[in-house]
Amino acid sequence: AGISPSRLSEILNEKQGLSAKSAATISKNLNFDAHRSKLFQLLVESSQARSSVKKKLIQEQLHQFRTQMITNIPMDQYRFISDWQYYTIIELLKTSEVTHSIKWFSKKWNLSEEETSLSLERLKRMELIKYQKGKYIVTNRNPFSTISHKPSDALKEHHHQMIKKAEKALYDQELHKREFNTLIFALNEDDISEVKRKILDFYNELNTEYSNKETENNRVYALSSQFFNLIQTDDKTIGNN
Repeated sequence: AGISPSRLSEILNEKQGLSAKSAATISKNLNFDAHRSKLFQLLVESSQARSSVKKKLIQEQLHQFRTQMITNIPMDQYRFISDWQYYTIIELLKTSEVTHSIKWFSKKWNLSEEETSLSLERLKRMELIKYQKGKYIVTNRNPFSTISHKPSDALKEHHHQMIKKAEKALYDQELHKREFNTLIFALNEDDISEVKRKILDFYNELNTEYSNKETENNRVYALSSQFFNLIQTDDKTIGNN
């Protein structure tokens, strides 16, 4: 594989490191396929990484292999669906009151600076934002253009995170800055799909109206809804999303 026995011994005994270039050469000489080659190179990079952010990025990419085998989509896309902050980051960058620093973003999102850096790096890899002249800029790329389906467990995790955000807002935010309402009503099971369609139509109408408004936006709000059965039934089917 192009490495002398003495150097190989030092590498295996962790007395000497292995460069990314050498890892690529070894992969090629051992006839690794693309998947195994990438995995081997990531393992090498992980062992050589110095900064905690770099190491965590590589560890997430390693975790992607397992996730991709289960969900059939890359880790970046999976996390974009499941975690609350990615849509928030994109929408915040569209507002007029943005300071383009990790510390500022970290405070606004209530995330650690490390998690903030990782989130921004993920959006850059997905080409949903770019860093140009000291600023993060939103691109026009559709985040779901390469996603054939949205895994149900990722969607459930997203809803769970948003419910927790709503619970915190219920106690932390002033009444005139939020709106919480509940409507409990009886209906026929045959009307469920029609109610769901009307809720979706309302979301689309609201989004269209305020996305196209020619004003300087300075806040990022979330509108979440839950429509579910309050009465215990014999139906044991678990929802897919």
